[in-house]
Amino acid sequence: MIVYFILIGLMTACNSGAQTIPTIKVTKLNENGEYNPYREIENPEKVKKVVNILDEIQLNWRDNKVSWSEVPQYQFTINHMKEQETKKDEKYEILFSIDRVSIYLFKRPDKYTIMSDKEAETLVEIITGETLAEPK
Repeated sequence: MIVYFILIGLMTACNSGAQTIPTIKVTKLNENGEYNPYREIENPEKVKKVVNILDEIQLNWRDNKVSWSEVPQYQFTINHMKEQETKKDEKYEILFSIDRVSIYLFKRPDKYTIMSDKEAETLVEIITGETLAEPK
C-alpha cells in the first residue's frame, strides 16, 4: 500500500514538471484566396525537426522589402505552450517556386529566405505532406 502511494506521488511530481512540446498548426490557401485549417502536427519528433530546421537558418533570413505577386500556399504557426512564457508563437509561410524545386519561407512579419536543400524537402514534407519536385 505504501509503495502504491509512493508511485502515485512520483508520477504526479514527474507530470507536473514535464516539459510540453509545441504544436504546429497549418493552414492552406483555398481557391477563394482564404486560408483554411489544414492539419495540426503534434508528433514531438516532427515538431522538433521543424524547430531545428528553423533554428539552423537563423543567419539566412533576409529583410522582406519586396512586394510579392504570389501568395504563399501554406501558413504555419508554432504554438509554444504557456509554460514557455519566453517564446511567442511564431508564424511562417511557404511559397513554392514556379518549378517547385525550391521554396520561399517567410517568417512574419518581415523576413524571408530561399530554401532548396534537404532541409527544405523535410520541412515541406512535414508541414504540407507534399514533396518538392526533382530539379530538371
